[in-house]
Amino acid sequence: MWWGIGFGALLWFVLAVTLGVMTLRNGHGWLFFFGIFLPILWIFGAFMKPSAATY
Repeated sequence: MWWGIGFGALLWFVLAVTLGVMTLRNGHGWLFFFGIFLPILWIFGAFMKPSAATY
């Protein structure tokens, strides 16, 4: 049973890191910041279109 809990925690961690990085790469910094407290925002930020590049 403990290995199942550990595997679930590892899967959750990998998914959170992947979605967080995808959110940052799409240029949604605010969604990344608030996603630390509400991780569902990382899902939205990861699959939204990239923000317009401003230079």
